[in-house]
Amino acid sequence: MKKYAIILLSILLVSCNGMKPEKPVKPVPTEVESETTLQIAVVKMEDDGKTGEKIGCGDSIIYIEKTAEGTKLEETKKIQLALKELFAIGVTAVDDPYYNGLQHSKNLKVENVNETDNGDNSIIAVMLSGELISAGTCDDPRIKEQIYSTVKANSSADEVQVYINDQALEEYFDMSGGAE
Repeated sequence: MKKYAIILLSILLVSCNGMKPEKPVKPVPTEVESETTLQIAVVKMEDDGKTGEKIGCGDSIIYIEKTAEGTKLEETKKIQLALKELFAIGVTAVDDPYYNGLQHSKNLKVENVNETDNGDNSIIAVMLSGELISAGTCDDPRIKEQIYSTVKANSSADEVQVYINDQALEEYFDMSGGAE
């Protein structure tokens, strides 16, 4: 008889508890990181590859970080924002001993960033417009590497292709080092 009383009492307690209206639980606000870090390539002059990838005239490519709104940016959008940041860097925004080979260029703009994947490798194609202005023979590799390195640092693609005004970036500068 005691068994039945305990079982009956347990059933009553459970069913009575189910009759009480529950208070709605307010979600606790949590801070969500709302920024993505972008890697922007700049030049460390006369470093000879000691602190970064060696490029022409004995310089190195190194990276500064900028932030962009959004945590889950598509890769093409991330590249677009990184290049926009690169093109916005003025001569005063990069402290010594860093150099911006793009500082003399005009109206640089990212027109389009496309990603293709053929199964074996993925390709990022970047279409730019504007005027790349080189201050001399040593600026040519600085300009090219700043653009290519910025794209590569913000992409997981196997290959990067860059075009300026519908011309491949490699072909933009003639063999004598001057801009076409």
